[in-house]
Order: sequence, then C-alpha cells, then structure tokens
Amino acid sequence: MCAGRDSQATGRRWSTAVGRFPSGCATGELIARWPVAADGRQVGVDLSPLNIEAARLRFPNVEFSCTDFREQPLAGPFDAVVLSDVLEHVDDDAGFLRAAAGLGKRVLVNLPLEDNWLNARRHYGPADVSGHLRRYSLSTGLGLIERAGLKTLRYHRVWL
Repeated sequence: MCAGRDSQATGRRWSTAVGRFPSGCATGELIARWPVAADGRQVGVDLSPLNIEAARLRFPNVEFSCTDFREQPLAGPFDAVVLSDVLEHVDDDAGFLRAAAGLGKRVLVNLPLEDNWLNARRHYGPADVSGHLRRYSLSTGLGLIERAGLKTLRYHRVWL
C-alpha cells in the first residue's frame, strides 16, 4: 500500500528510510537493494544492535541507526518510508504509521493479510510465535491507513 498526505510527485532526490519493527531493517537486505538517486540516501533503522552491526558490515554504503525513530528523530525528510511487515508487531499500529508518515512524503506499507481460514485458530498477541499482535484483511489494512489520518494512494494485493 502506498499512503501519503497528498498526491504530489516525489522530489528530485529519492531518499528512503526502511524500518521493520521490532526487528527493524534486520540485516539490511531490503534497504540495501532499494533504488536511490546518486545524491539520495538510504537509512535503515532497527532496535537490535546485533542486526545493525551485521547490516553495517554487509552494506557499508547504507546508513544504519540502532534507535526508535519516535524517540530519536532521523535526519529527513525522506521521499519514501518503507514499513515492510512492521505494523502487525507494534501495539499502536495507527499511531506508529502516523509517526512514520511524518518522516517523509510517502509511506509504503507491506502487511501480511492473515485474516483468513488458514489462521482461524491462530492466537495472535504477545505469545504468537512470530510476534504478530493482530491479523489484517485487505479491508482492515486499508482502514488502518485511514485511522492513521493518511490517504491510500494505491494498493496491490499479492495473493489470496
């Protein structure tokens, strides 16, 4: 899903911040492969010092920060903020999304759409094996964008 506050085209620089919480950007695979202009920046954020250390060794041309962007602001703004498999892990998904949107012009969101028969007996919450606090359907995912005060610019459903 792509969400934003308006429908203006992005600026001349393509700078991205990628976070996946609580695991964050992990060891940097997604952010390191994200396309940027020659004068753009890539910033990966993670709460794990071990992940950040591994990411810095693997991808020395990418900026990595071991922080919670809500407590220690990142130097932005960014053209795109990517939240890939993030929001199902945080307590206040709408508040987190709203805060992330404040970092840039666009927010790209990847949500696992797990509200289906395959997961009917799965117990979401703190004890979930993957750390998912909730499950989303397409409609609840789109509703999340709205609850965060953002506008869905477009979305694409990959499967199911």
